[in-house]
Amino acid sequence: MKSTVTRLALVGAALLLSSSATAQLFKVGEIVLAPNESARGVSFEYPFAYVSVYGSGVQYKVDLTTPTAPILLSSYNPAFGDQHGENVAAFDRVVTGHRLGGLNLWNVLGAPFQLDSVSTNDHFDGLAFHPVGGQELLLYSEHNSGGNPGGLPAYDILGNTL
Repeated sequence: MKSTVTRLALVGAALLLSSSATAQLFKVGEIVLAPNESARGVSFEYPFAYVSVYGSGVQYKVDLTTPTAPILLSSYNPAFGDQHGENVAAFDRVVTGHRLGGLNLWNVLGAPFQLDSVSTNDHFDGLAFHPVGGQELLLYSEHNSGGNPGGLPAYDILGNTL
């Protein structure tokens, strides 16, 4: 039976000065988060990384102030968290999107707490933040399921609701 481990490995790059100018990656630090699960998504808002785990849906907040010694600050399990998901982080907010539909908005300024949760009709395909006309929009890519048309809904994430 294959064992999976969720690790957050911090990698740096070094440019070797030579005639070929080859770049090399090297591990700077690492933290083990979930011994029997796989990471699905990682987002970053300095100095924190947010890791989404496949299966349980648990989200991890990791302090990367000292990259050689990352520190697990907290873990939380959002609504719809029993499915694999991805997350995006910006403006002290993390939004998680889940495979069979569902979005969660978290305030992560200190200890994470959930601001809002909405069910969606379609399966999740991707998340992105995009500034538009003074708003910070979350773009939620969804695909057709059960006869529902897929689309690209947009949510303003600077408030406390989706």
